[in-house]
Amino acid sequence: MSTHRIDDSTLRILIPWHDDTVLDELLTFARGIGGGDAHIMLLRMASACASEREIRLAAARGIPLEIVQPACEGPAAECDIAAIAAKRAADLILMTTTCHPAGHLDEDCLPAQVALDSPIPVLLVRTHPGERGIFPPSFTRLLIPTDGSTRSTQSLPFAARLASRLRLPVQFVMVIDPMQALPPAYAYDPGAEELIAGLREDAHWALKRGEQMLARHGIAVNSSLLYGPVVACITESVRKGDLVLLTTHGRGNAPAGRLGSVAKRMVAEIPDPMVIMRGHPAPERVAVGHLA
Repeated sequence: MSTHRIDDSTLRILIPWHDDTVLDELLTFARGIGGGDAHIMLLRMASACASEREIRLAAARGIPLEIVQPACEGPAAECDIAAIAAKRAADLILMTTTCHPAGHLDEDCLPAQVALDSPIPVLLVRTHPGERGIFPPSFTRLLIPTDGSTRSTQSLPFAARLASRLRLPVQFVMVIDPMQALPPAYAYDPGAEELIAGLREDAHWALKRGEQMLARHGIAVNSSLLYGPVVACITESVRKGDLVLLTTHGRGNAPAGRLGSVAKRMVAEIPDPMVIMRGHPAPERVAVGHLA
């Protein structure tokens, strides 16, 4: 596996902002993610009517920011946030959402759509209109579900950069679901042990590869290999204080049962902050049995 150098340049964060999130808390959280040298860009959506006074007060608290103009006009769905982020060379899009889907992706939820389709990583945080105290003061661990594919390993350079900036240990989680990896009639048959053993060997190899990449940069890293339903196993692995980083195929490009559908359900079911990255290459064979 090739060696990646951690990018220690200024982290550029684009924040599409609506009035439903308290501005000073949002900006303080962004700076906590990006560090003192973060370049924060505020994109005022059509519904945002913040006064210049609010923005000046944020700057007075030591949170300098750039106002991206012009703000999006028309319905929010017509604003190509990912394109604006790319034009501004953003490294991360920070979005809050008041959408609270239950068990499935709400197709009307713009932040969820952006998170699953943007080629730039999106940090998604759940909120309620006007609610304070929604942002965790800090994180204790970066949790990375992986399937060992080339697509999922694309997140490792960014994961290393994020873990290094936030001084977080990394926990990889890979799941083997026998019901997905084997024909249903053989999934839990004792005779399938040999097939599962092969998947287990591939999984350990893939996890070791990811561990070595991050360890080279002085990042503490551990791995877990779990067995059972993918989303349930990942959800149960999330602890208070975790920041989840998930790679996805995107809303329209995922083969049935693969990372795209997992990401959709994760967005729907996990209330914790989550970074979502859209990968590009086709998955390798090791991913077949590890649909995480």
